Amino acid sequence: MDLVTEELLGDCQIFEQESFHDCTKRYDGFGKDLYRIIAQKLPEIFKHLTFYKAVGITGKCAGIIVGNSSVAIYQKNGKTISIELDYYDVIGIWNFDGLLFETGGWSDTPYEDAIDFIEKNF
Repeated sequence: MDLVTEELLGDCQIFEQESFHDCTKRYDGFGKDLYRIIAQKLPEIFKHLTFYKAVGITGKCAGIIVGNSSVAIYQKNGKTISIELDYYDVIGIWNFDGLLFETGGWSDTPYEDAIDFIEKNF
């Protein structure tokens, strides 16, 4: 795991890489179909995603628990972006270069919103 990926994942939880297949079997929360939609509609982007799951906590942050969330890191040509699926209500897309997008249960079209943002910014 490179330094940028480690920084995007943060230092509160311990993450392990997982396959797309394992991710789709494990993750059943909000946004669960986003990665499949990316695979179908944006295969060039999908092939540059690496999937992670939290497996423990580091003890560096108070109030942190190991959740059921999912993280995919996109890396291509020096660009690194995190796609985070919060189990209960949020799809977050961001990086350290100022890119930030969130959609969730408050939107009637969260998948379409996320795909549109990904198409324009990746």
